[in-house]
Amino acid sequence: MSSTKTSDTMQRMDALKDSVRDFVHSGQDKAGDLKDKAFDIKEQAFDAGAQALTRTREVIKLHPIASVAVAFGIGYIVMRVARLV
Repeated sequence: MSSTKTSDTMQRMDALKDSVRDFVHSGQDKAGDLKDKAFDIKEQAFDAGAQALTRTREVIKLHPIASVAVAFGIGYIVMRVARLV
């Protein structure tokens, strides 16, 4: 009877080990997927930023005086709001 209990315990331990191993592998797969998604999002953000910077440069070259006026106006508004705080 003791050998039956030992065998049953060993089977349960093996099943538990397999479950933990499967859980760890599943976690590794999900972590890899999240890493890939984060990399893709980072690439998209850098691409969007580069496009916005390129477009801003084009607008500044086309309208330099208006660009300086807009920058001055934004700076003035920020300064006024900062003084209120």
